[in-house]
Amino acid sequence: METAVVMPALVLLLAVMLAAAAAGMTLVRFEEAARASARAAARGETVAVAQDRAREIAGEDSAVTVAAGPDRVTVTVSGPAPGILGTWSDWTLQADAMAVTEGARNADVGP
Repeated sequence: METAVVMPALVLLLAVMLAAAAAGMTLVRFEEAARASARAAARGETVAVAQDRAREIAGEDSAVTVAAGPDRVTVTVSGPAPGILGTWSDWTLQADAMAVTEGARNADVGP
């Protein structure tokens, strides 16, 4: 085969591989953001502070949801896939984290 025929396919393959690697790094960032936000909410920080903490790590364009229960907090961070994967599709990356609230831990400790 001629190089002129194979070269566009190789460039496209490289672009998709780089976009997949960027999506993996973004997902790791979302997971860290969800964990940090869940820890902050479990310590008693407000929902706004917990969401700001997540957006500091995940980026301002990420969506952060904080759901508080009686003894635990669940945080979900989501956003579009970066690069051509996000442009060509509606692929959304999502990470969740859960933490036990400080009050629940203290209630389990007996005298």
